[in-house]
Amino acid sequence: MKIKFQADANLNEDIVNGVLRRIPEIDFQTAHEANLHRASDPEVLTIAAGASKLSLGPFLLASIVSRAMRFYLEAALLFWFGEPVRDFIERRLNLLTTFLVLLIGGFVAIKYMF
Repeated sequence: MKIKFQADANLNEDIVNGVLRRIPEIDFQTAHEANLHRASDPEVLTIAAGASKLSLGPFLLASIVSRAMRFYLEAALLFWFGEPVRDFIERRLNLLTTFLVLLIGGFVAIKYMF
């Protein structure tokens, strides 16, 4: 059984090659192979949700909540810190958002696991 992953267009090819050397049964499909290299991230996620047969309701709810949280976070940062935080938002907010999602998701997972 092959494990399938869709590699982002920004994913370094050396990472994919290193993973394939260590775990050859993983099946990576690059964004170019899937003709997704020009699609935006929300478009790719929508296609992935359809391919994995994710129900429309939970997908829409998760999309709406996550996008709203992102916009509110940006607005709050601009309100509190003003124009100087704009560079941080444009360069590093994705990393911060990922960290916060993993942190909160970890606490939620721990709550339901124990």
